[in-house]
Amino acid sequence: MKILLLAPPYMGLHVPIIDELKRQGHEAYYFEDTMFTWDWKHPWRGRHDRLFRRIKCYTKQAFQHYWNNQIKKHPNLDDYYDLLIVINGCSFHPTLLAKLRMHNPRIKSVLYLWDNSEFYDYYHYAAYFNKVMTYDIDDGLKFNAKFLPFYWQPLPDDLQNLPIIYKISMIGSNHDNRYKIALSINEQLSTIYNSLYLKVLDKSLPKSEIIIHNPIPIKEVLKIMIQSECILDTDRASQSGTTPRLIWALAMGKKVITTNQNATRLPFFDAKQILIIDRKNPIIDKSFLEKDIKFNNQNKSIKESRIDLWVKNFII
Repeated sequence: MKILLLAPPYMGLHVPIIDELKRQGHEAYYFEDTMFTWDWKHPWRGRHDRLFRRIKCYTKQAFQHYWNNQIKKHPNLDDYYDLLIVINGCSFHPTLLAKLRMHNPRIKSVLYLWDNSEFYDYYHYAAYFNKVMTYDIDDGLKFNAKFLPFYWQPLPDDLQNLPIIYKISMIGSNHDNRYKIALSINEQLSTIYNSLYLKVLDKSLPKSEIIIHNPIPIKEVLKIMIQSECILDTDRASQSGTTPRLIWALAMGKKVITTNQNATRLPFFDAKQILIIDRKNPIIDKSFLEKDIKFNNQNKSIKESRIDLWVKNFII
């Protein structure tokens, strides 16, 4: 099957998807999904600004011109495909699908959302897709989309059997009070444990024990996670889905402390393994950290999120 994947470049999360599709015998090509500053579907820019940008997009036919130009520049876009996979699809426009249908009128299309509709109107073109899936529970109910948690990958050989170094770790960019949460937990636990690894990416703040200015490569993130006894997971308050970090941690058999109040609604929730805290008052139950319990990834939902099984949800 020949597949075109339109996905954002965030953290390189599209790379394992492309690699797995190819490993399973498909011919797969990637094209970057871009979020445009002139797009009117950004909810946070204000009503008047959104109206102005909407009029501009329609009168200037901005999306049509964008895809017509991209198709001219990139020969891979002007080709025969059996399947179009779109992740988030901020740049998607029916112009692209119409062009692909000129080569294959029977092409199938799948939309997967790994973000929340409160952040962006991801579902405005949902009717153009044969299948729509989301990582967000509430969006799934609201938009009649299939719930599909994020994927995880088996660890490479050089990350297997590494010793535990950190009591708790967390790495992430600074949003939804992540720095304040990390700072509070550091204050609670640093006098008890000398093995915390809490890093928040924010170039607008001075470097410190917690604040970093350069992103940590994904392989190093995985290494730190596998060397941690417990993973701190902080989500966006507006979302009812899970971060990749939570899925990866559970697949590694780690204990998780999370601000995700919706975690109890997830099919893989286990109170022995997941501790939910208040993002506004993130008090850690230290007994949770002290419990010596071993976990595995044999939960059915976690097993089905392994990337080789996960990508099969897109093959239609």
